[in-house]
Amino acid sequence: MPFWPKLWTGLRFLVPVLPLLVVLFFDGSLRLWGTLAERARIWKRGGAILVALWIILGLKNQVELARGVRAYPPVWDAYFRAAAWIRQYTKPDDLIVDRKAALLAYATDRRVVSFPRESDPKRMLAWMEKEGVDYVLVPEIPYDDIQRYLIPAISAEQRRFYPAFEVEEPYTVLLCLLPAPP
Repeated sequence: MPFWPKLWTGLRFLVPVLPLLVVLFFDGSLRLWGTLAERARIWKRGGAILVALWIILGLKNQVELARGVRAYPPVWDAYFRAAAWIRQYTKPDDLIVDRKAALLAYATDRRVVSFPRESDPKRMLAWMEKEGVDYVLVPEIPYDDIQRYLIPAISAEQRRFYPAFEVEEPYTVLLCLLPAPP
């Protein structure tokens, strides 16, 4: 087992220390400028010019970064397309099951719950019936518990689920849960 899970990628873990890194960067830059200015007898106010130049370059980079990240990766694009469909075509009181309940609730303005980590498909389906679940979102987002708990429950009772919305690639499906047969 690797020390760092592949799922935890990106720079999000730097966010808490980023202000400190910025302060240390500028402090170190100004100290370096001061040392160089003393040795070269350069006007010391040039440090302010240097900081202003770094800020301008940083803003330019931020604008370029913002332009480059306007599109989501394909799995998240499919997820948010499903969320847009849910927001537009489901009733406000419908209950949806999703792995990322808080995110989907925010994106859809619907009631969303996360599924229990229940390995018995019958108990998972009984939980859905007890909660009054109307829809189940099954994205291709690489979370192990979707494959381990949710997919087996749906597969065990396939006749109870029908697709209300699908994205072909990467495959994302919103399933409607039919009432139990009498």
